[in-house]
Amino acid sequence: MKSASLEPAWLAVLLASCALAQPARPAFEEASIKPSPPDQQCGMVQPMPGGGLRVECLSLRTIITWAYQIQNYQLSGGPAWAENERWNIMAKAPGPADAGAPLEYEKMSDTRRTRMMDVVRLRTQALLAERFQLTLRRESREQTIYALTIAKNGPKLKESTDQSRSGFLRRGRGRIEGGGAQMDTLAQFLAVDLLRPLIDRTGLAAHYDFKLDWTPDRPAASDSGKEPGADTAGPTLFTAIQEQLGLRLESQKGPVEMLVIERAEKPEN
Repeated sequence: MKSASLEPAWLAVLLASCALAQPARPAFEEASIKPSPPDQQCGMVQPMPGGGLRVECLSLRTIITWAYQIQNYQLSGGPAWAENERWNIMAKAPGPADAGAPLEYEKMSDTRRTRMMDVVRLRTQALLAERFQLTLRRESREQTIYALTIAKNGPKLKESTDQSRSGFLRRGRGRIEGGGAQMDTLAQFLAVDLLRPLIDRTGLAAHYDFKLDWTPDRPAASDSGKEPGADTAGPTLFTAIQEQLGLRLESQKGPVEMLVIERAEKPEN
């Protein structure tokens, strides 16, 4: 006959084994978080050797959008200081977890950069939850989204000479310039101007050099007194993407993930 007194001990061993089998949540070894000086130039997010992170003069809302890879319009709620106050963060990665990783971000392959940044973002999410007491709620809302596709006559993008280098994108009002850039990063930049999620469906996987110039919409409250809308001096963003890059923006309906800030507290020094 099976002894009933042995069952609780057996269950305890099983539960302990399951707990040990679960992967540990990625976290920084240590992190310094301080308010940014009033005269500091804003702002920057920089990956550090081995999977650390350096943030200069960014609001909590901006850090959240970077850590969760969302746009500003996908984040709602939270106290006023989460938008108005800026923070400096220096976070160190645990050494053993990243043994053998290249020290220089520029020398990594695309695959390794992506993998490292995924880990850094997870570490940042854990840091925000611990030090800012950040609690988020996820929602899904049906909205208009855009898909970036190839136009009828094919792409007009120039492949970079060195496909191994990490690319860059620079933006200004009505301009995006890329050097060794990839389509997923371009899609993230364009989503800022479209105020809608943008999905890369081009299938283009190389690094490209390009310039995109368009006439941005005038703000709703213009100092000039003109009605809001696109200026007539140049192409709209939709036209410029097709004429200059050989790509298209297609409007679709789809679920948009939203994050709602339920709690956020200023970190203790």
